[in-house]
Amino acid sequence: MTLNHRLKARTPHLAAWAFVVCLVASACQPEGITPGDIEGPFTWGGVDNVTHVRHLWFAAQPDEAALEEAKSEGVDVVINLRDPSEHEWDEKAVVEGLGMAYYNLPVRGGEPFDRETFERIETLVAKHRDKQVLIHCSSSNRVGGWLATHLARRHGLSVEESLAVGRRAGITKEGIEQAVRGYLAKSP
Repeated sequence: MTLNHRLKARTPHLAAWAFVVCLVASACQPEGITPGDIEGPFTWGGVDNVTHVRHLWFAAQPDEAALEEAKSEGVDVVINLRDPSEHEWDEKAVVEGLGMAYYNLPVRGGEPFDRETFERIETLVAKHRDKQVLIHCSSSNRVGGWLATHLARRHGLSVEESLAVGRRAGITKEGIEQAVRGYLAKSP
């Protein structure tokens, strides 16, 4: 068999291996989320700073009308980052009454972010990656802070790129930006 015949015989195998290598390489690349990928702001009920990227929605404290709008947009899961002492009404009952799952994972603003709480949020987001998820706090600052840490740790964005996306999702307070920087400086 000549060299030319041997190469032709191996070409399908080489092409298959090249395809597998490309597939694996693309699966390991960051998803390339940028500030431009954030859609919004939208208004839902009394909330005028709702933003959206892929399967995640971010907002300030929704009212009942906003939760109904979330449901109509396909949201299946609500993650509330407010402390129970901040709640003024029974949001959980409204969310569950609309047929959505409800989780309360308090993130305290103005303090260093708690790694355990952020990991629990990561776990819930991963668990519900095939569903539309609304994450909210009182003003969307803590939500934007979580998103910035998520993008840096899970998607490989730089701190500055992550903060730029976080700002589009709600960060307006310098204290939250500092908490993000502190959290990421201590991240493994």
